[in-house]
Amino acid sequence: MKKLFTKTLLLIGLVFLTYLGLFLLPNKPTLLYASILDKHQLLQRAGSPKIVFVGGSSLALGLDSAMIQAQTGLPVVNMGLNGGLGLRYMLEEIKPDITAGDLVIISPEYEHWYGSLLDGDLNLWWIMQVQPGFSKFISSQLQVETLLKYLPEFMQEKFLALLPAKIDPVYNRTAFNQYGDFVNHLTLTAPAHLAGIKQLKAEPYNSQTLAVLQSFTTFASQRGANTLFIFPPLAKTQFTFKDNQAAIQQLYTLVKQLPAITVLGTPEDFVFPDQLFFDTVYHLRAEGRTLRTTRMSEMLLQALAREHSLRKPPLASAP
Repeated sequence: MKKLFTKTLLLIGLVFLTYLGLFLLPNKPTLLYASILDKHQLLQRAGSPKIVFVGGSSLALGLDSAMIQAQTGLPVVNMGLNGGLGLRYMLEEIKPDITAGDLVIISPEYEHWYGSLLDGDLNLWWIMQVQPGFSKFISSQLQVETLLKYLPEFMQEKFLALLPAKIDPVYNRTAFNQYGDFVNHLTLTAPAHLAGIKQLKAEPYNSQTLAVLQSFTTFASQRGANTLFIFPPLAKTQFTFKDNQAAIQQLYTLVKQLPAITVLGTPEDFVFPDQLFFDTVYHLRAEGRTLRTTRMSEMLLQALAREHSLRKPPLASAP
């Protein structure tokens, strides 16, 4: 029994050292996830007031920040990277740089509401590996459990990523422009079939997502910042698949009830024909990206105009 116990400890130690060695090995400079470092630099340098967009890849690949900046006159930072980081993490990581006058626009994918994506998946490990210091943005036990769950799979991916291979010509660190927008895909031909078509209610509704949004809105308000919510772009096939329309309508009703958060438009405003998407039901190509950003910009300008009019002092009464 003692020998078995000793062998078990040795095996555990060997696995730990192997994992540690893989974790510490440097990444390839073109690693897509390393762009999170660039995005944080943009966020820190933008100053205030500024507009910060928070979401996953639907935001990274589907926003023309230059258009928003030109329309509003405010610096724009697109923090969108991958939905697998989890909305809880995405909101936590921007908190240190949110100050008075800022406008935070949240646009997460629908999977953050159904299932466990709120607390991330395998992709969260890549951010921790790129910058271990970002572990300070882990704020829930569920995120820790997620990291433990995906540790073996991440180590396998890390090993494969170290092998000699051609650089992905589309998904790499250089794909982002000076605002944080992903632009490598804009003129590429769309595939015959879009990935990601599924029934949202196949996984249970996660009520914590609403609480996370409310908590962040309260935080932003205390900092003197405002929070807006915009639904993500979605391919029409996904929107009409099974009972997805009803599931999305339920979310719209819930978000509209949150105090101190302004919802711009409706989910239907950002449903587009399949041919405007690149490779998934969330990733817009050039034409769709322009169409979505134009609609967002119009709604945003209207919201800012209403906010400005509410802040105007009352007219002095005639003598």
